Amino acid sequence: MIEQYHHKLTNSFMLWFDHYLLSKGQAYTNYTGVSLEHYKDDRLDCDYLAYGSPHKQWVTDSCIDGAIVPSGITAGNTPTGEYDPSISGRSGIALDFENGRALVKTTNENYNLTADFAVKDFNLYFTN
Repeated sequence: MIEQYHHKLTNSFMLWFDHYLLSKGQAYTNYTGVSLEHYKDDRLDCDYLAYGSPHKQWVTDSCIDGAIVPSGITAGNTPTGEYDPSISGRSGIALDFENGRALVKTTNENYNLTADFAVKDFNLYFTN
């Protein structure tokens, strides 16, 4: 499908409005040391397990002053593999910012995982 002008316009507007709400309206809340709970997700590759937070839509915009943008998760008291969006999953961790979870390449369902992150006060979704 060839991307049309209205696709570019609506996506750009949504990203701009999200940034505006977060930066000018400070529409986010920081959370630290939040326990990530394991839950089953049949859509995932069998090598990954989902560990989710109670909140969806973590802040991803690193330009927002004061917002905690997660760069990894903590297992017990030890920071574990840092997430790098350019090599997502190579360290065994993929962060799913939209769904507020970490996808961990393991078979161990009993990890004690925690994370620090900012959550949007207003969730934005694009629909047609």
